[in-house]
Amino acid sequence: MAEAREDSFWDLLAEVARLQDRMGKDTVAWARVYEAAGEALQQNAETTALMAEVGRRSEQFARTGPPAAARQAMQFFLNPMQAFGAAGAGTPLPPSPLTRFWEAWLSERERGTSGGGEAG
Repeated sequence: MAEAREDSFWDLLAEVARLQDRMGKDTVAWARVYEAAGEALQQNAETTALMAEVGRRSEQFARTGPPAAARQAMQFFLNPMQAFGAAGAGTPLPPSPLTRFWEAWLSERERGTSGGGEAG
């Protein structure tokens, strides 16, 4: 009879070890899930930060237009002879297409802001 009790105790201990092993594997699996979720959150934060930066830059571009260097480069490609000064120093030149575009854009924008909420 004493031997039967010892066998049942060791069987119980073996079952506890098996359950602890299974619980450890489950914990590792959950840790991997949490790690993947944490990495996804970090990448989402990076994407959101990039979206905020693009939004700020877009808003600034909508208010002020392209930077002077970009305007100068576009002017060079639209009117290369004027950029090299081929028309002469005292000769007034007609406005370039880019200049006309920006003037029209600015005037339309000014009309939109001072027009009292006219939507287009």
